[in-house]
Amino acid sequence: MKITMEFDLPDEQHDYNRMYFAGDAWSAIDEALNIIRNHVKHDAQTPAEVIDNVRSVLGEAWGRLE
Repeated sequence: MKITMEFDLPDEQHDYNRMYFAGDAWSAIDEALNIIRNHVKHDAQTPAEVIDNVRSVLGEAWGRLE
């Protein structure tokens, strides 16, 4: 199966960025879940550290989507 997506740039730049960086966003969500899972399993970080790490990972991905 093939798909062709067309965007009217620059008007649809935001939509294009979301499509183009969707894989990065998915990876960031997966990494955030792994950070939380690791904390639950090993209690290696304080809850505040876990929140900061998750916020950082998701924030980087969000920055690419905007």
